[in-house]
Amino acid sequence: MADEQEILNRWRLVLGKYASEQISFSGGGLNYMDMENVLDYLYSREYGEEQEIRKDRQGGSEGSKLTVPSWLHQVKRLFPKRTVEVLERHALDTAAAFNAMNPEYIGMLTLMVEPETPLYDWVHEGKFQLLTQPQVLEETRLLVENLDSPGSVFRMNHASNYLSLRGTLNKDKAAMLAEIGRAEHDLSSLKPEAWRAL
Repeated sequence: MADEQEILNRWRLVLGKYASEQISFSGGGLNYMDMENVLDYLYSREYGEEQEIRKDRQGGSEGSKLTVPSWLHQVKRLFPKRTVEVLERHALDTAAAFNAMNPEYIGMLTLMVEPETPLYDWVHEGKFQLLTQPQVLEETRLLVENLDSPGSVFRMNHASNYLSLRGTLNKDKAAMLAEIGRAEHDLSSLKPEAWRAL
């Protein structure tokens, strides 16, 4: 059973840097400050500027900013493998299915949840978790990296997608991966949430 300080450390991770004056990290074998930075990078991108969370990320003395690739590296270093295995397995299994079929057309949409649906209720009850923008990019990159379907027309240009990709496999695969890489380094290039639609 976790001791009192371990419980406080976990609460601090949940509450984030805004609780630093009330709860400080101490003890334990984990690098809690690094874990907090990784979680802060993720959660700060889930809120708009109206919550005044992104405004304090403009430089300052907090050290270098994370990019999506470095964030993924830190997640793999700091958190249990299960955190990223689901994404990787889904992408690899999907790529394998497409490779086996070699379809004429491959289209990708990004899940959106509509109000007054059971899935919407599950999300708000915490029973279902939507992917974050970095996770969507990671899954997309893994999928495209593992596609081997010559001649398939690939489109990811639906209004639900954060990133627009188009090409013909396998000849445009490198260009599409480069586009994903640019987006991973600059999330501001992605479609704003308010512009997404079904």
